[in-house]
Amino acid sequence: MLDHPGILRADPPTDCEFGPVLFLRAEPDSQRLDQFMQLSGQELAVDHRLAVLRQIADTIRYAHSKHVVHRSLSPQSIYVRKQPDSTLAVQICNWQTSARLMGSTTTEGTRVSASLHAEQLIEDVSLAYLAPEALTGGADGGYAQDIFSLGAIAYLLFTGKPPAASQAELQEKLRATSGLDIKESLDGAVEALVDLVQFSANGDVSLRDDIDQFLARLDLVEEQLTHPEVDSINPLRASVGCQLENGFKVIRLLGKGATAVALLVERQGHTSVLKVARSVDFNARIKREFELLKRLNWPQIVSATELYEFGELHGFTMESAGDVTLAQPRSVLSAAPGSDRTPTGPEPKLFVPLYYGRGLAACGGLAEPLG
Repeated sequence: MLDHPGILRADPPTDCEFGPVLFLRAEPDSQRLDQFMQLSGQELAVDHRLAVLRQIADTIRYAHSKHVVHRSLSPQSIYVRKQPDSTLAVQICNWQTSARLMGSTTTEGTRVSASLHAEQLIEDVSLAYLAPEALTGGADGGYAQDIFSLGAIAYLLFTGKPPAASQAELQEKLRATSGLDIKESLDGAVEALVDLVQFSANGDVSLRDDIDQFLARLDLVEEQLTHPEVDSINPLRASVGCQLENGFKVIRLLGKGATAVALLVERQGHTSVLKVARSVDFNARIKREFELLKRLNWPQIVSATELYEFGELHGFTMESAGDVTLAQPRSVLSAAPGSDRTPTGPEPKLFVPLYYGRGLAACGGLAEPLG
């Protein structure tokens, strides 16, 4: 006997004038998954979609551990109930179509107790969620049948649409692509979700995942959907708070020159100045400036740290010279090498090198060639 929170219990069958009647112990406010998706599917948050699919898969894993295959898993055999804390609880019913398999490692086995044909006991709309082999041949059924249904249910949960309008349409899709392609109904589907559906709802039994592989793929789906890679902004179009490639976050825009832009950035808790070429034509100049700064060793000249690529653009980081600028009344210039000038204020480091080829002029925190 199966005993799991995800399995909807049923009372023993009772005879009536129409035949045996099965009473399910469903909560009054629970809904079948197909009805739930019709009413609430559009507003359903991603984490709730993931939670529903994971509960279904966990219950099927439990059943498989007991060598039981459901064989007719579909939205019509799944009940969903909203909990007081707004989470969703899922239970699976219609186990009267199940089969008990001998052994625990094979995908096919000897049926001990099962209905002869699953389609005899389920609604027609459920057929679009059944594996092709569930409707052909004898009564035996393997674990792979439930995996197919899990993939088809995942298709519904993330697109709001059934994988096909009928078994005939499903068969046609599988002949064309082998596995269901969720991208046909979900633009921008993450790669992990595409793979999860394709390698579960696959017409070729040998290509289907087992339940542990399905759950492992579901972990990847959850990671990609709930912790997506941050879209990187082009440094030339960056604003405060933007995330750049290489893990940089923009703190402040420092200025723009003819050849480069300068940004105050933070990475792994460290603040620095990032200078990026304004076009690929200036990449070589940025690289030469970086190499020059690496060679210079002067207390009043900032030091370069690392060279980076941002798509096709090159850039490098250097230590920040602070907030004092040349526009302030109090002079902040330190004496250049060989100069007899006496500084009139504190000696912060210059933001850019004073000497580069025939010379550089500092403007807005950027270095531009002279002459």
